[in-house]
Amino acid sequence: WYQRRVREAVVSTQSTGFPMGKKLFIGLPGLATDVMTFANELKFHTNLYNLSENRELSPKTFLSMVSNFLYQRRFGPYFVEPVIAGLDPKTDEPFIASTDLIGCPMVTNDFV
Repeated sequence: WYQRRVREAVVSTQSTGFPMGKKLFIGLPGLATDVMTFANELKFHTNLYNLSENRELSPKTFLSMVSNFLYQRRFGPYFVEPVIAGLDPKTDEPFIASTDLIGCPMVTNDFV
């Protein structure tokens, strides 16, 4: 019974991909409750950035934001491993990166 409940919390039918802007997306595999909490927190801060700066958030800036949020919680981390994909708002250059659960970023040119 316990193992089934743990499996349902980690692998569920809910969506793990979230749009954070017109050309910016984040995938959050991990614990279902942490996925929803972290996605809501990121969406709030992304909207706050867009309102205060009056421009779209670039994927590189978003990666720094995600990394900082995860590192702040390194002693009680969110159990998510984000994958960030998007296009630069000015140049439409593709961007893909990921982090581990304490926020260490991995940026690559072709795949994560």
